[in-house]
Amino acid sequence: MAVAGSGTADTTIDKTRTRTTADGWEITISKTDENLERQPPLNAAAFSREAFLSVLARGDIGGQGRVPVRAGTIAVGLMIGCNTDVSPGMTAGLSGALGANVGVLGSGTAAQSPSGTLGGNAGLNAGITPSIQVTLRPGTITTIALASKPMGAATGYLALYDVALRVDSCIGQVAMRSVAALTVSTTTADDTITVYGEPLSF
Repeated sequence: MAVAGSGTADTTIDKTRTRTTADGWEITISKTDENLERQPPLNAAAFSREAFLSVLARGDIGGQGRVPVRAGTIAVGLMIGCNTDVSPGMTAGLSGALGANVGVLGSGTAAQSPSGTLGGNAGLNAGITPSIQVTLRPGTITTIALASKPMGAATGYLALYDVALRVDSCIGQVAMRSVAALTVSTTTADDTITVYGEPLSF
């Protein structure tokens, strides 16, 4: 998978989990092609970190369930943490708050398998959050939702390419772990299966 810019990069091990739901469906979530490329921060500040993240999530619904699937959703996010916060003062809103500030700017694409269908109100549009600002405090981990896609078929994909990650006011490295989840809903049960990436730092 191609990445933008120049810097040191890590490619992690692909991960897959499969479970059988209470009403008999076999659901699988996979996280593949994850790549984190570290970048020198544009502001050249000692307490800023930047990187580009790419990852592909795939959800599959199979087996012989006893009731129809009404909806399925694939979601991708990050668990991210900073060891020590050095930001002064407090501001409100998206511009930041007391604590290290994390910015996520990105674009993504979602593809749908041509085979299989889902009932109910399953949609076809992926939602990519273009900009997120959250607060990190010493010794805490923050979970950021990057994108989600309602499945329109038995197999669905959610691909993120070169999402720009930025953390300011953090001493030392920033630790992160990707998260991919598949949620399946029927008239009798809601099931969520989750897979986690390898811990990375930048």
